[in-house]
Amino acid sequence: TDAKLDSHTFASILPACASLAALDQGKGIHEDIIRSGLQSCVTVENSLLDMYAKCGSLEDARKVFNRMTTRDVVSWNAMIVGYAIHGCGKEALQLFEQMKHTGTGPDHVTFIGVLSATCHAGLVDDGWQYFDSMVEDYHITPVMEHYCCMG
Repeated sequence: TDAKLDSHTFASILPACASLAALDQGKGIHEDIIRSGLQSCVTVENSLLDMYAKCGSLEDARKVFNRMTTRDVVSWNAMIVGYAIHGCGKEALQLFEQMKHTGTGPDHVTFIGVLSATCHAGLVDDGWQYFDSMVEDYHITPVMEHYCCMG
């Protein structure tokens, strides 16, 4: 039988590609998504963005991000964390500043990316300022991952 692939199916398959760093398979699925006309579903876009970022294809991730008509905190987090884990700390921090101007509020995952970015970029003082802002301005209670990012 011809099973119809929907947004839930694509959003479920892409994390497996990310976990396996299966970039070629992920790109093939991206082509299937385009053929299915589901490329503007935010859940699918977030999964694509996350897959590309985790596979280290930051240019493809940024293309997906830039084409998104609707971005939520998951979209921003995937891109910020992607930059941070691949050593692009300054890009991650620039994106965080852009995020703040859109009115999208950061969450604890956002700050894991931001704090990781400051650590990898050698911006220790900035890291502490972001940490303080996380607690004081956004009322986010630090968890172990936040402290680990602080070195």
